[in-house]
Amino acid sequence: PRLLSETADGVVHDIFSCRISGQRYRIIKPELQFYRRMGVALPLEAPQTRHLRRLGMRNPRELFERKCSITGVPILTTYAPARPERVYCEEAYLAAVV
Repeated sequence: PRLLSETADGVVHDIFSCRISGQRYRIIKPELQFYRRMGVALPLEAPQTRHLRRLGMRNPRELFERKCSITGVPILTTYAPARPERVYCEEAYLAAVV
């Protein structure tokens, strides 16, 4: 069941098949408790598949030289110059958040 309200505790004894990789996986009791507490549906993908998807969302391991959006100081960042995010040097960042 996709709705946690329809999910019985016995789901921890079931074996699921990942919709992407076909890998079999189980939901353990602490995981089920977490999903209930957070109010999210049970995953349709195996843990390894979810992990690989999250890794794909990370910035590349490459550094680019950009200028701080506030001070203009050159800094190294993982955000490519073509990306729209504003980047800050440490001094500007600390001034903004503290």
